[in-house]
Amino acid sequence: MGDILQAFFVFLALFVGTFICGYLPSCISAPPHAMNKIAIFGGGTIIGAAIIVVLPESCGILINAQNKLDTLQGVTSTSVVTKQVAMAIGLAITFGFTLMLLIDETFKIIKERQIMSQIETQKKMEY
Repeated sequence: MGDILQAFFVFLALFVGTFICGYLPSCISAPPHAMNKIAIFGGGTIIGAAIIVVLPESCGILINAQNKLDTLQGVTSTSVVTKQVAMAIGLAITFGFTLMLLIDETFKIIKERQIMSQIETQKKMEY
C-alpha cells in the first residue's frame, strides 16, 4: 500500500506542477510573438523529453518483456532485439509521431478557419 500511495503523491505533484507551469504564461501580458516563442520552447521541451527519456525507456521495457516471454517459453534467442520487438518499437514510434502530427495539424486548421470566419464577419460589418 505504501508504494501505491507514494506513486499517487508523485503523480499528484507532477500534475499540479505541470498545471501551474502551463498556466503561468497565460498570466503574462506579453506580445503575441513573445507568447509564440514561449509556446515553441514548450513544444520543443516536450519533444526533447520524449526523445531523451520516454523512447529509450519504452524500448527497454519492450526488450525486457520479450526476453522474459522467450525465457518462459524456453526459446533461446541469439539477438538482443528480435524482429518482433524491433517491429513493435518502430510501429509504436511511427504511430505516436503520426498521431501527434495529426493532432497538431487539426488544431492549426481549426484555428485558421476561426480566423478566416472572423475576417469574413468583419468584412460583412464594414459593408
